[in-house]
Amino acid sequence: MCYFRTSYQATCYRLRSLEFITKDELSELLEKEALAKTVFTVLQLFDEAKDEGENDSQFDEDVLRLQVLNLVVEAYRREELSQGRLRDFSSMLGIKAADLLELAEAA
Repeated sequence: MCYFRTSYQATCYRLRSLEFITKDELSELLEKEALAKTVFTVLQLFDEAKDEGENDSQFDEDVLRLQVLNLVVEAYRREELSQGRLRDFSSMLGIKAADLLELAEAA
């Protein structure tokens, strides 16, 4: 968790200690750590792009890319988009194909 400078595991255990999640949910979250890292990586790419943008048009482009990402993942989840087409979108979005595929399959 970049914002609070804590590890993913520490955050999960903290949520459990605060009783926001159950033991089963804690186990499930810990099993999904690799996926969480992929999601954080993808979101960090958009965050970095936003920080590097010097004007509103860059921000607008980043928002558009996030919207396209959401639509691509949803289309893949509904089996309206093939893996090959998903890989095509990955290059357009500036995301590694393997990361986008992992993200889409987890959705």
